[in-house]
Amino acid sequence: MKRYTNILLLLISTIGFSQNADLSILEKSVEKMNALKYFTMTTEIDLYDPFADENHHILSQLYCDFTSKDTLIGTKFVDNVKIEGNNKFGKSTKVFNGKSSFTIEYDKKIILTGQENNINTLSNSWGMVNSFLSFKQAIPEMMSNSNHSIIQQKDTIVNKIDSYTFDLIIKDGYIASTGIKYIHKEYRDGSLKKIKLFIDKKSLLPSGYIDY
Repeated sequence: MKRYTNILLLLISTIGFSQNADLSILEKSVEKMNALKYFTMTTEIDLYDPFADENHHILSQLYCDFTSKDTLIGTKFVDNVKIEGNNKFGKSTKVFNGKSSFTIEYDKKIILTGQENNINTLSNSWGMVNSFLSFKQAIPEMMSNSNHSIIQQKDTIVNKIDSYTFDLIIKDGYIASTGIKYIHKEYRDGSLKKIKLFIDKKSLLPSGYIDY
C-alpha cells in the first residue's frame, strides 16, 4: 500500500556542534525520511523585494516517488506550482519520470521538453527547495561536521502538530535541494545561515521550517 505523508512548510525568506540538542531525535527523523517510499508536500513561500517593490506568493504541491531507480536525485516527482504577485503570476507543472523531464506552463500554453537532466535542473523546482530530500541529506552532514551547529529550542505547535524545534546553523553555506551547498572558498567569510526545523513528535517527520 502506498504511503503518503503530508506536511505544510512555511518559508520566510549563533558555532559549537550541538548545544543541549537531543540528536537522537534527528537521527530517528532521518531514518523515517529514508524509509519513505512516497510522499506529498505542500510548500508556501512569501517573497518580498523592497528594492523592486515586488511581492510574490508561491504555492507548490510536490509528489515524490522514492522507488525510482534514478541516480541523479533518487526520486521521480511532479511539482505543481502557482505564483501570484504584483508583477508576476502563473501556473506550471514540472515532471520527472526518472529518465526524462518536461514542464507545462499553463498561462503560456506551452510544454517545454528536451530539458537537460542534471542535479541543478531537476532540483531547482520550487517544491524541491528544503524538501525531505534536502533535510535527510543535510542533517547527517551537519551532525558530522563541527563547523555547523544544531541547537534544540523549546517545543512548539506547528499547524496544530506538537513539534520538537531545532535551529540548524550552517557556516559558509546553505541547505539546497540535494543537501548542503557551500559558498566558493574564495568568498567564504564565516557567514552563518539559519533554518528553524520542526519535527512532529508522533511521526518524527518534519512538520515545517522557517528559512531566515
